[in-house]
Amino acid sequence: EVSDWFISRFTKDGDVVLDPFMGIGTTGVSCKKYDRGFVGIELSLMYFGMAYNSLCLSEVAITANEQNHLTEKESRTED
Repeated sequence: EVSDWFISRFTKDGDVVLDPFMGIGTTGVSCKKYDRGFVGIELSLMYFGMAYNSLCLSEVAITANEQNHLTEKESRTED
């Protein structure tokens, strides 16, 4: 995804990204994935709602991926 590529290559861990035209929140999702802070601005309440949902769903997905990674790591150490 384009936003993942830009966020991962042009920012560092802990940086804060400002997205003044947030739309559906794609940049925010990439920021969460790569441990960047995110400030999004959106005038449209409809788009803000979609961005909010995207960010909430990405939090669940990222948490689930981290949990799966830890479980895989633990099972490898038990072998």
